[in-house]
Amino acid sequence: MSGADACARCGAEPSSSETADMPRYAPSRTLAIESPEAEPRSDRWSVRRIGGDSASDDAAPRPGRARKVDIDLVRAPFEDVARFLGDTGRFNVVVEAPSARPVTVKLRDIEPYDALVAIAEVQGIGVTYRRGVVIVSNGAK
Repeated sequence: MSGADACARCGAEPSSSETADMPRYAPSRTLAIESPEAEPRSDRWSVRRIGGDSASDDAAPRPGRARKVDIDLVRAPFEDVARFLGDTGRFNVVVEAPSARPVTVKLRDIEPYDALVAIAEVQGIGVTYRRGVVIVSNGAK
């Protein structure tokens, strides 16, 4: 029983020290508002994959890890870029991409295989890794 309740029963005025301790707000009522189902909002820091399938890129077969490199090329032929990255990353590469355009790229601190995959993806060319060989072609997916 609070001091305010006791005073209300006997009719006495509560003292100023008692009123200072009493809450000065009305009891709140909970109001539930239902909103129509909407698309779940994505987290600001969530990761969204662009292109490829939903499987993890790390789970896909790939050549062994290599030292990261910096690449800065201007209008280099795609076939030469693929061979250069194969030599740098020490992996075998077969290139058959007649629709490939010259490549202008500046990449920092990236593995050669990852650079090849990124450049090929922009060109619309597929890259696969089978039996120890990286195959770069329009039909590879």
